[in-house]
Amino acid sequence: MTFSLSRSPCPLAMCLALVVTTCSPDRTILGQLFTVPTAGGNAVQLTFGQFYHEDPSFAPDGNRLAFVSDRDGSEGNVFVLDLETRVMTQLTHERWAGRPAWSPDGQSLAYLSYADGSRHCQGAARVLELDLESNAVRVLDASAETVRSVFYTIEGQVGWAVIDVAGEHEVTSRIELLSDDRSPTEVAAIDGVADRVLTNPTGNGFYARRERTWTATRADILYASEDGAKTTVTDVSRRYCRFRLPRFAVAPDGQSIFIGDGGSLWRVSTVDRTREQVPFQAAVRLEITEPPPVPNLALPRAHDTPTISSPRLTPDGRTVVFSALGFLWKQSLAGGNAERLTEGDFLERGPAISPDGRRLAYVRGVNGQQEIRILDLESGADRTIHRGSYFWDLAWHPGGEILAFATRDWEGFSTAVLNVADSVARPRITRTGGGFFSPRPHFSHDGQWLYYRFDAVDTATIRRASVWEGAESDPVAKIPSHLAGALVSPDGRWLAFRRNTELWIAPLDENAVSTISEGRGRQLSQIGGASFAFTPDGQALIYAAEAKVWIRSLADDPRRKVPVQLVVDREAAPPLLLRNVRVLDFSSGTFGSEVSMFVDGGRIGWIDPQGDRSVPSETRVLDAEGHFAIPGLIDAHNHAEGPYYLEDANQAAHIAYGVTTVRDMGEPLEWVAALAERSSLTSSPVPRYLYPGDMLSGPPATYGESTILVRGEDQVRSGIQRHKDRGASFIKVYHTVPWPLQLVASEDARQSGLPVAAHSMIVQEVVRGVTHGYAFLEHLESFSRFYGDVHQLLGMSDTYWTPTLAIFGATGALAIEEPERLANDKFCAFFAGSCRHDV
Repeated sequence: MTFSLSRSPCPLAMCLALVVTTCSPDRTILGQLFTVPTAGGNAVQLTFGQFYHEDPSFAPDGNRLAFVSDRDGSEGNVFVLDLETRVMTQLTHERWAGRPAWSPDGQSLAYLSYADGSRHCQGAARVLELDLESNAVRVLDASAETVRSVFYTIEGQVGWAVIDVAGEHEVTSRIELLSDDRSPTEVAAIDGVADRVLTNPTGNGFYARRERTWTATRADILYASEDGAKTTVTDVSRRYCRFRLPRFAVAPDGQSIFIGDGGSLWRVSTVDRTREQVPFQAAVRLEITEPPPVPNLALPRAHDTPTISSPRLTPDGRTVVFSALGFLWKQSLAGGNAERLTEGDFLERGPAISPDGRRLAYVRGVNGQQEIRILDLESGADRTIHRGSYFWDLAWHPGGEILAFATRDWEGFSTAVLNVADSVARPRITRTGGGFFSPRPHFSHDGQWLYYRFDAVDTATIRRASVWEGAESDPVAKIPSHLAGALVSPDGRWLAFRRNTELWIAPLDENAVSTISEGRGRQLSQIGGASFAFTPDGQALIYAAEAKVWIRSLADDPRRKVPVQLVVDREAAPPLLLRNVRVLDFSSGTFGSEVSMFVDGGRIGWIDPQGDRSVPSETRVLDAEGHFAIPGLIDAHNHAEGPYYLEDANQAAHIAYGVTTVRDMGEPLEWVAALAERSSLTSSPVPRYLYPGDMLSGPPATYGESTILVRGEDQVRSGIQRHKDRGASFIKVYHTVPWPLQLVASEDARQSGLPVAAHSMIVQEVVRGVTHGYAFLEHLESFSRFYGDVHQLLGMSDTYWTPTLAIFGATGALAIEEPERLANDKFCAFFAGSCRHDV
């Protein structure tokens, strides 16, 4: 296999030329269309440019090729290529069209039009037909069911496959034909997902590429005859991505089918089921945009003013409590500097002030687990009242003896109440839906109602349940699923919520269920939606906007700035002398003999075989006893704990295992920025953090508070600018972002000097990412397999690929199983004495 790389003659992008003899199991090679003789040989490239082409379909006369391309800037539309003149014509103008199929007379094309929010080849779609002479489009099926294939019979009837899902392992497919009266008639039923359906040229049955389960761990080409019998022609169980399984074609004589499988092209006999490989070689020419330079990883940006979150006002209106650097602080509104409320090196968050203003409830992370604690603000006494793996959004009952909080397991969120006096937690609402947004429980001002969020598929409801009676609840308001953090005002008249970073408020109907939309309400702030609360009197909202705290009256008065003065004096680690350590020699690839190493200010000062140099008197000395020293390790794909994971990532565990840099891949900006600032501005055992902050996401907002839902170019650009302003090292684009907006993100991030990271779970994501200058591509899990073409593309481009062995970092490492190892003196020496032997 050979390949070459040149920078001309492409004027705007780098030209990439490679020769492949294996390919990924897609319908194309790296998003370009080719023809190859059925007996094998040299493939001829038909399409070019920075576009992705797929779903090829020959016209009956063999002179035209219909296919899907994003060359018009859409997710994909149907084009037709005249194979003799090479003239290309766009036929459809849909948001997203796919799976074109020719009528037997070549006068019409049927295709699928995917519904908004559908993932390619998976979601709801309409079946449309285009008359090529009049360009008229008619709707054949508007039910918007999950349709995965459209085809014509040899008599000219249109058919399609409808997927019915009853569970992960209970999936069936209905093969329907359009009757003369324009109604669909079921003609066959298949167990599993019939993703591709073609009629037998002899007219006596159907071929279907079937996924035997919804997860596509097993797949085959199935033949269903007219009498209902079903037989497997060939097995293609290769753990392909369930969204990108290979297309197949049936030979005109019906004697064989052709399919891409395992990185090769095969001819399979329909008579005796034998396989024969079709040898080919393809010279692929691609045009790609080079990614922007990756920032210097040794110099992450640190802010002098730490990020502030979760501000809460005391009932007397004199003090604000807030979170910064993963610590809790209080600030007098009369002035002065903010003061830490607690001691130790724990991660703390979620402050909630009791109704009498004398106690503070909060969540503390300890060795990968969490505690709910109560701090007496007058005496300073601090105690644990509950332990577990996940707590969020604490709220006091007006009576002052009950706390409500959100908790979560892998099945979803629930709401619990905790009696502060006896430290007994009781489930209150066992399930609040399957979404990734916290239910954020809270109480009415009279203490009679517990409000919480319940997530459905496309919408969420704000519900209320009686505090003292059963768990039955009533809806108060309906909101779109991406509006989050909803709080009912103490008097029940208002609903405050966030839309991405924005803070909004809308009136509630006292006599009916309110329907809240983005257009109904008033935006109070462009930034501040991530951490807000009502003031104790219920007449205003207090919120944080990065390094500032504001109070905004519901009466639409001008906002008032809270004078927070947060001064952080970094505790410098004393110099460290390591004796008898063996250092990795990169030139030889081996460890040298025992030497002494002097470290000061976080940098190696010198390495000396003798080790008899003078050192400052305050130097800590550690005998390494012949152990080894290597550069700090980098966790290349990590998700620091956020508001939807089960456990705290144990930051000290990273250091204990030699991980000094963490590349976080998407968390709430306020939280991951606090971790990065804690690493830069304190001596806590926290690795250096490189991060994108919130991921740019398309609908649905899958990961809740960790995403910014983008539906337009302005939202993409404002999201990128905000993240750049707060020290983001790169931008994370989630795969649900529509492709036209991904193009905007790529260009805007480039102009901002930020690299883009995205998913690479399927071939299309890899090719599009490399083609349009993404710097990083993430993941290779059980979704797909890559072959020679993709490997060459990644090897020749400047795009980095992170396969990700795991994505949750040190969540469990040294957390529960071996917490005592963190008290080892060898680890403590690196933590500037911050190790605690009582945890």
